[in-house]
Amino acid sequence: MAFASLGTSQSADPIIEFTGPNAREQLIGFLFVRSWAQHTGHPVPVKPAAELTRQELIDFWADPAMQLC
Repeated sequence: MAFASLGTSQSADPIIEFTGPNAREQLIGFLFVRSWAQHTGHPVPVKPAAELTRQELIDFWADPAMQLC
């Protein structure tokens, strides 16, 4: 997932714009990742998804409620 530009609005909230032919897919991916991070408490990956290792992807998307104690 790549962000085309990252700026700030007058209220200092970040504005993220997705551009190009796959802008819709970038937005959907962004929303899925942010929603999952908020739901699970996992930190949002700092690298683009294409650069994450297999284990990093598993660790991020693993559901903590399904882990054995």
